[in-house]
Amino acid sequence: MENNIIDIVLIIFMLLSGILALSQGFIREIISLLGWVVAFINLKIFMPESTQYVSVFIENKPLANLITISIIFVSTLILWRIFSIPLEKLFKKTSIGYIDRFLGFIFGIFRIFLIVGIVYMVIILPIEKENRPNYINASKASPIIESLAIFLRKNLQIIDISLDQDFKKKKDEPLDEQIEKLQFLQ
Repeated sequence: MENNIIDIVLIIFMLLSGILALSQGFIREIISLLGWVVAFINLKIFMPESTQYVSVFIENKPLANLITISIIFVSTLILWRIFSIPLEKLFKKTSIGYIDRFLGFIFGIFRIFLIVGIVYMVIILPIEKENRPNYINASKASPIIESLAIFLRKNLQIIDISLDQDFKKKKDEPLDEQIEKLQFLQ
């Protein structure tokens, strides 16, 4: 049984993320995840108006956008962290320590799986299968990750930010047919 480098790297990252989440615990991981969600919501709300203020000082529009995104995102995460500390202390006083850590480990593994699915959706999915690198096609995890990527593309339009903007205009095979072919993996 030959192992693919993609599979090995994926397993290593899943284990590292799981161990990190094991040490943090499920509650803290969920609170952190909620902070990221709040940061993205704040970006959507405050980005248009905030960019106007930053553009006064920085004429380069992409740089102004990058600085605005950084300021909003980082400041939201810092404020979220400050306000979440008392909530974490409240949960630490309960006696769910082992369950919290075990669920944290599972969450850490799932987090990497989800991140890889999103990356696959954005970078690999737009490429026709026969044009994909051999190490992607040879990966044992690739069909599962592709199934997740297609599911994400179909159901979570908010993160549909494909690098290939013409992906939806492809005439080779409709997305619904691709999904039907991969149903057996679920």
